[in-house]
Amino acid sequence: MKISFIASLFTFIILFSCQKKAVPVITARTIEPSAPKTEELSAPDLPAGKQLFTNRCGRCHGLPDPAQYTAKRWETIMALMAPKAKLSGQEQVHVTAWVKENAAK
Repeated sequence: MKISFIASLFTFIILFSCQKKAVPVITARTIEPSAPKTEELSAPDLPAGKQLFTNRCGRCHGLPDPAQYTAKRWETIMALMAPKAKLSGQEQVHVTAWVKENAAK
């Protein structure tokens, strides 16, 4: 009796779990998806770059002197550190311009 109940329950579970589930189907779009907005970058603002450098970069570590590295080296550093500092594209432009302006010649 117990084995037949377990077999019946198992069969019931298999039959109903293997049925195709109802999935809603979108037949027509009512609103067209918009393209992702791209941030338009304006000209670098050196005072804003200095302020961002001090505030954002100084949160996690001591601030290096911009003249400690060349402009080319700062490009590499900024590419690595900007995402960690959660800089937007525009903020990255400002900070990069400021450190490159004050970089070793």
